[in-house]
Amino acid sequence: MSYAALEKRTEAEDSYKKAIELYKKKVQSDPKDAAAFFNLGEVHSFLHQNEDAARSYRQATRLKDDDEEAFYQLGVAETRLAH
Repeated sequence: MSYAALEKRTEAEDSYKKAIELYKKKVQSDPKDAAAFFNLGEVHSFLHQNEDAARSYRQATRLKDDDEEAFYQLGVAETRLAH
């Protein structure tokens, strides 16, 4: 991996870590926001934080039980945890 690619990856990871903090604040201020929990799961998933991703997706499915994408991503995160 080139230094430029590594630098871009590090910048992306830093941005995702900042996004986690923002989404955590959002779900604390509005614990019924299924979309915020889903997006928090997406960010955790990108960073390979599968346990946190599964927890966030699970909450999103509890809040919006017809969200097929949240159920799918929950399954992906749980599968990753099993391996």
